Amino acid sequence: MIEPLRPDDPREVAGYRLRGRLGQGGMGSVYLSHTRGGQPVALKVVRSDLAQDPEFRRRFEREVQAARRVHGPYTAPVLDSNTNGPLPWLAGAYVAGPPLSEAVRVHGPLPVESVLLLIAGVAEALQSVHAAGVIHRDLKPSNVLLASDGPRVIDFGIARAADTTALTGSDVVIGTPAFMSPEQVLGKPVGFASDVFSLALVGHYAATGDHPFGQGHAQALMFRIVSEAPDLSTCPAPLRNVLEPCLAKEPTDRSSLADVIEGCRRGAGVTALVRGTGWLPAGIAADIAKREVAPPAASGEQEAYGAAAGQPIPPPPMPSPSPPPMRPAQPPTVGLDAVMAPPAPVAAPPGPPLAPPHPAPDGGTRRRPWARIAVAAAAVVAVAVAGVLVIPPLVGKDGDKDGAGSPGAENGGGAGDGLKLTKSKVRLVITAPAVPPLSFLDQDICNGGKATRIDLENLSVANSQPDVPNTEVRPPATLKYMACHTDAGSDEDRPIMAELRFLDREAVAGLVDKPEATAEECRAAARVASLPESLPLAALNSSIVSPGMGFCVETSQKTVVLVWMTDIQEAKGGQGLRTFTTVATQWKPKSGKGS
Repeated sequence: MIEPLRPDDPREVAGYRLRGRLGQGGMGSVYLSHTRGGQPVALKVVRSDLAQDPEFRRRFEREVQAARRVHGPYTAPVLDSNTNGPLPWLAGAYVAGPPLSEAVRVHGPLPVESVLLLIAGVAEALQSVHAAGVIHRDLKPSNVLLASDGPRVIDFGIARAADTTALTGSDVVIGTPAFMSPEQVLGKPVGFASDVFSLALVGHYAATGDHPFGQGHAQALMFRIVSEAPDLSTCPAPLRNVLEPCLAKEPTDRSSLADVIEGCRRGAGVTALVRGTGWLPAGIAADIAKREVAPPAASGEQEAYGAAAGQPIPPPPMPSPSPPPMRPAQPPTVGLDAVMAPPAPVAAPPGPPLAPPHPAPDGGTRRRPWARIAVAAAAVVAVAVAGVLVIPPLVGKDGDKDGAGSPGAENGGGAGDGLKLTKSKVRLVITAPAVPPLSFLDQDICNGGKATRIDLENLSVANSQPDVPNTEVRPPATLKYMACHTDAGSDEDRPIMAELRFLDREAVAGLVDKPEATAEECRAAARVASLPESLPLAALNSSIVSPGMGFCVETSQKTVVLVWMTDIQEAKGGQGLRTFTTVATQWKPKSGKGS
């Protein structure tokens, strides 16, 4: 929807008079304007801090020039740009239609027939983008606009301009976590197949209003994208057949865009896909019709360019926007409502969560299949294992409370009732285990290998212990950090598998992004259960595990522990392993259970 200009917004950019705000993203704001001939355009103006970064300007210039080469029936082309002025900007064709994110939020999921046409149209748009040598990198529902004659893909390739600039600090992730491919999450080279993975996520959202990897904290969601199998159970069968091959973890295993389009044709049961004016449900079509008359072309020089500088130009008449959702009492998570916003760097999880449209029959959580990923010669191999609970709430910076982490916190209400602070900020160094040359993996046990055991009941770490079956670990440990050659032999170059694994099968764990969480906050974060039963080397070595993050665990003995990462170092033995320095705070039940 078009909003009035704010007091600090410019009124004119390079001769384009601004008539209203269309949105705001990680690199700047987007405004409605018109060419001198009266054509409406969407004008994106770069943030002033980025404009001062020479490397950003260089990349932005290159990516804008690449984007201007993209021409296709389902893309919104770049019409004009200036990357040398005080504030770089680009102008793209204005599309009089809602973003997919808004359409689903207001009108609900699209029917199967519409989704098949949507996916095929976006796939054709990506073919045009890729033909120009451009990778989108940030395909998501808010970057797919719904027009009366088909979808339009916007913002293709521009996110790359921020890859090595001020946006890429240690606490910022470029892109939108919920719609990243596994290779994006892991910081690996990104190719055209990355857009295919994102397309499948967009298609699933259009059909269900949900996400095949659940909801939650940004880092938890990225863990699941890397290490779990997607849950497509709520997706209609004709769409599942199209989407499932696109969600392969390995880029080379994914469908081509041509295969996607052919799959949509087969799913629709037609000889050729034909997209008429009735391709969308009536409610969305009516919304588009209103928008098509909302931004009238400027009636003349006086209206478009003669307004006094500094005076806001009222936006065109338009339907009243839906009121924004109330901010939840709990801290924000990366639910679907949050990740539909325009592209933005993620320093802290944005926005409120969107409740799943298909709750579990018992009204509680639902179990989803997941996969553990073992790393062999830098390749990620999915191995199906157990299950993990997925629930949206999570403790975050916005949930800070006075006195958090102090002994008085035990008297707080809610989830922390019955807990007492027993140990505070105990230093735990989780050392990467050595990998003996003759060790080999056999039924999840590293024969002749070592493992580091973490006992959260006693807040102790036993480093480099011989690996034994879980039932033989004495004293019982909560987690173990293991590393092992995957096959037998004497060649030290054999592939290595490593993971952080929960031995306490009744424990639950979730991410937290502040070191002073209270007992009740920590228990609530643990019961989110956003962490799977084991974290593979690919996840442990990625940027989503870093100093300044932590996780809360509730053990089978109802002990609650906050483990906060303070430092991460490459292991002395190399082999891609890391040593984690942490501080831990522990609460135990007042009844004495587990003590």
